Amino acid sequence: MSADNSDVRIGSRYSCLQCREAKRKCDRITPECTLCLQYVLAKHDLYIIQAKFIESKIPTFSDRYRSYRKNTSCAYPERRKRRQVRPKHADVPALNSPQQPWPFLNTPSPSQASTLSREAIEPPAVQKQQLHLVAEYFLDPEVFQHAQLQLPTLQIDSLLTDEVTATVGSVADIRTTAQNHFSTVHVWMPIVSKIQFYKLLLNRLTYHRAELHLLLLAMMLSGDVVTKTARTELYDLTKRFHFSITASGVFSLLVLQASVFIACYELGHGMYPAAFMSISACARYAVALGVDSSISEHADPKIQSLDLEECRRVWWAILAIDRFMNLPDPKRQLVTPDPVTSNYLPIDDTIWDNGTNGAEGACTLGSANSLEMGRFARLAQAAHLLSLVIQDVAEGSHDSSQLRRTIFALVHVSRLEARVRRLELCTQMSTCFSAILLLDHRDSHRDLALGRPSSRSGATLSPESSSVLQSTMEMAERIIRAHGTVRNIIAPFVLHVNYKAASIYLQQAIEEHDSEAASHVATLKKSLELFSKRWLVAERRETLLLLEQSDA
Repeated sequence: MSADNSDVRIGSRYSCLQCREAKRKCDRITPECTLCLQYVLAKHDLYIIQAKFIESKIPTFSDRYRSYRKNTSCAYPERRKRRQVRPKHADVPALNSPQQPWPFLNTPSPSQASTLSREAIEPPAVQKQQLHLVAEYFLDPEVFQHAQLQLPTLQIDSLLTDEVTATVGSVADIRTTAQNHFSTVHVWMPIVSKIQFYKLLLNRLTYHRAELHLLLLAMMLSGDVVTKTARTELYDLTKRFHFSITASGVFSLLVLQASVFIACYELGHGMYPAAFMSISACARYAVALGVDSSISEHADPKIQSLDLEECRRVWWAILAIDRFMNLPDPKRQLVTPDPVTSNYLPIDDTIWDNGTNGAEGACTLGSANSLEMGRFARLAQAAHLLSLVIQDVAEGSHDSSQLRRTIFALVHVSRLEARVRRLELCTQMSTCFSAILLLDHRDSHRDLALGRPSSRSGATLSPESSSVLQSTMEMAERIIRAHGTVRNIIAPFVLHVNYKAASIYLQQAIEEHDSEAASHVATLKKSLELFSKRWLVAERRETLLLLEQSDA
């Protein structure tokens, strides 16, 4: 046996991470077991074959991949030497010689191995080459595909800071955070699979710690109840960590889910233009990840390893938030394409949470006629109709009778489902009601653009809008009575229709001296005041009502 310590094979108390993940027999030899070494050599030969293919087809890439092979060989200078002197498996008992240190003292535990820095796992040359592969994928995806290359799995655990790990806490703290999330935010934004989260928790703590910690921070943030300012220490920490991870070039569904929760937090607390920019970044990240194709008939191959239903729910959430943000200004350009009738809807929330069915049982927008669709599928349907309303208003069309009937048909079906299944569908109802009010007040946006005062009085209301106002009043009174139980599960989407209804009633009270309308304004203001204890954007809505009242 050689006297050089780099050539010594020592035994380990634990199997290596790769063998444990693959559930295969490990000979526990460090620094690299026999199976892992064989895999590295085979992978190195595969890179050489791919490089030769690129050199023959695309000569301009030859220098890049010749440099890659050179950097790869330099990154592990001891590998060739170790391969030459590698003893047989039978020589392992010879480790007990007095000249060698006890092997188990310096062997990292599984938890320690998962916290190795990026530099310790991958040399700088390999990191640089991985980033080059990501850039080449975006510059010419067709060449990337023909060369049979794959996006690298980046190691970003080095981005974890002591502040992040201390905020997330232990495994018990993580389970508490998840429990709180699934009982509050998950009710109106169910984009994280409850079963998959707990099932893959330990695996993600080992191999995707940074992405998981970001998701946990976003879960804590979206469920955080603030009173004075939304720019808390938790928000600043989450935004900084989110920026560092997205800037690293990693593509992960966990990062996208965290981004959606951050956008919801900013939307609910009126943090503009941060919310507007965040949802745009979510859409771009989802397209790069291939999540946008999850609702179509032909999903992108990049998401084959992901949960298809989770991908669909994340993309529908982005679609809904994007359209909700355009309600104040329908002529503003959307950042996501309008869905079509052949797109798949999410499956029923109860079935998804129980794990009794998968994405294969989903209906399309054009074939959804069941009374058991679930909250989130109804929200997706409402977002689709809101797309049509925004398009109708932006184009200046005046024939919206069919669109109104379709919206009220969805409202009727949603009410039947809510009554039969005892569900609360405030978010879906509010989206439909906002769409109807937008159709009846399309001229107000044109008047404001021309510098003329807008009219929101009841004289221009259609029978549909009068019904919407009455339903909004009933919903506001019900929320006021049960505010203590629904405060933590109320969605920020409900606030817009309350504000619009209060604004219309306020104009009626001022122009027609209607005492009943004034009473409705007081009730809606009280509901907004209660909403402000959960979402600070309600305070901004109240301020706008006061300004409107003073101007009158």
